[in-house]
Amino acid sequence: MSMSLLFGQKNDSYNDLTKKAFDSYSAKNYELSVLYYEKAFEIKDQNNSDLYNAACSASLNNELEKANTFLISAIDNGWTNSNHLQKDSDLYNLHSLSS
Repeated sequence: MSMSLLFGQKNDSYNDLTKKAFDSYSAKNYELSVLYYEKAFEIKDQNNSDLYNAACSASLNNELEKANTFLISAIDNGWTNSNHLQKDSDLYNLHSLSS
């Protein structure tokens, strides 16, 4: 998908962008998912579930530094399900960063 198609829609709302990000994640297009989440976070970046999902997409796209940043933001904004975080296979490659 061209960047002009992705970012040419200036009237996309936060909810539109996060839906596109989640749909891209579901289609296993993690790179596009991250791009949509980043665009959504230009509008606001306080929804811990969206930040967590962005961390998953970035992790699966091997953008580990970005995934870690999203995950820290999710926790800073109230993500508290540490049990899920430890078992989420989307984030397995981040576990090596903590050692």
